[in-house]
Amino acid sequence: MIIKHVISLCKRDRRMTLYDDYSGESAAQWLGASSAIYPLQHMPQLDENNVFTVFDITSKQADKIIFRREELPKIVDFRDVVECENALETADIEIGFGGTLLLPLHTSQGIRFIDKAYLRPLADCDEDMLMFHERTTADGDLYIAVKVGMILAAVIAPFDVVNENFTEKLQTITKDCTVALFSKKVKENEP
Repeated sequence: MIIKHVISLCKRDRRMTLYDDYSGESAAQWLGASSAIYPLQHMPQLDENNVFTVFDITSKQADKIIFRREELPKIVDFRDVVECENALETADIEIGFGGTLLLPLHTSQGIRFIDKAYLRPLADCDEDMLMFHERTTADGDLYIAVKVGMILAAVIAPFDVVNENFTEKLQTITKDCTVALFSKKVKENEP
């Protein structure tokens, strides 16, 4: 994991949450931006007094970041392997929407998107090793567990983009693609 990319996301989102794990099931601490959480491996114990110093965040930058320290949320499972998780397939397409590059994932609850920027901290991993798994909270809310091999490397909340406007725009693009494909086939079959 590339920690400087996690810090970059925290700066972009203007949120940094340091999570303590007292269960002993996973990494001792995790670091989160607004919609993703990453394990801190091989790091000293961090707290509100040293976290900005350790990550070379200036006081001017720190003033723009909302910092919180919490225990890992109990509704999310941070273990490497969970019985009720489903492996997900990615579509071979990415969608830019409102300045955000979205990666679509086919889930049991329909299509879900994640902000592809949340995969940047995992850029040092071979893309073929990244595996996406669907997990749900006790309330039925879906979240994405990203693994490198069998090891949990990130927990990402889906990007809430699906609404009537977004769906209509995709349907328009699909219709236009169908027309373009038909025209292409007609030209290919002309003598």
